[in-house]
Amino acid sequence: HGILVFGGDAPDKGPGDIRFIKLMVMLKSRHPKQVFLVLGNRDLQKLRFASELSSESSTIPGTGLDSPWLPPWDKAAKPFEEYLKEQGNLPKTQINKLKWLLHCTMGCQWPTFLTRKEELAHLQGSASDEDVLKSYTSSVDPGSDDPWMLHFLKLGQMALVLGDSLFVHGGLQDDSIGYVPKQEALEKDVHTWVKRLNEWKERELRLFIKGPEWVQEPAGPSSCDPQTEDPVPENLDESSSPAPAKTPTGGGAASTLTRAAAELIAYGTPGYGTRTIIYFNPFDNGNPVPRSAKVQHFLVDSGIRRLFSGHQPHGQTPTVVRHMQTGLLAITADTSRSDSNGSKVFNEN
Repeated sequence: HGILVFGGDAPDKGPGDIRFIKLMVMLKSRHPKQVFLVLGNRDLQKLRFASELSSESSTIPGTGLDSPWLPPWDKAAKPFEEYLKEQGNLPKTQINKLKWLLHCTMGCQWPTFLTRKEELAHLQGSASDEDVLKSYTSSVDPGSDDPWMLHFLKLGQMALVLGDSLFVHGGLQDDSIGYVPKQEALEKDVHTWVKRLNEWKERELRLFIKGPEWVQEPAGPSSCDPQTEDPVPENLDESSSPAPAKTPTGGGAASTLTRAAAELIAYGTPGYGTRTIIYFNPFDNGNPVPRSAKVQHFLVDSGIRRLFSGHQPHGQTPTVVRHMQTGLLAITADTSRSDSNGSKVFNEN
């Protein structure tokens, strides 16, 4: 019996996002003990569409077409109006906002909007720009008929332990090992840490499912106690559930703009610093760097002998770093740029 571990970043790879993600969901549902989905930054970022492309919350200052929210972790993010001007004074529409979100705030390549349109045309015979917009918003809408991206996130894990191997999307640093958001104490054992981290993801998703919209509330700490939330239910459609507690967006003490699962979204960004296991570069100027002694001992003391990660494209083959003192093998396996002359996006006819 084989094992399949998908290492994250399922979308934004060309005109096959929908089919590929649905395939992963199907395989995981049919073979739950053989197929495992590790979540990446591009996966978690798709939760943003539910609030940032919402018409219901667009009247809240800082969320609409006149002053859309900018991610605080990207100081170089191009403002919406500047993007519209550069593109020939485009009108302020939800479709143009989606294009701006993809290219200027999510790190997607220019053809991403077009490749989604191409895939929709392949699936349904034809596709309009409105169809593209709907495909993004409905994919994470708990009340839609087919929230396929949300199903993928529900089935995915922040980290995975299989035998003596640990799988994460980005990698481990001293500050990230044992750390669970909204938990004061660090976990000392890898197995307990991974369990708690995945449970935190489920709590964040439950809050999102109950109400993903932007909300204004008085400045100050959230009243939410995530430790008391139930795990994500099997039925994603919870439109009849009460309004969720909200999580600060990261805008500081004066910010009143909040949304559920904000910290889960932020965890997959460079703004989370050295505490995230999703956003990490294990290379120095293209050369692999050994993991620190602290990381090595944290893993091997819990029986972990192999660390698998991706996230950072490099080379033509996976990079293997053997740590001679502890025997730990660190394997980085994102080879999506192995052909330096090739395109990561194929949208030709």
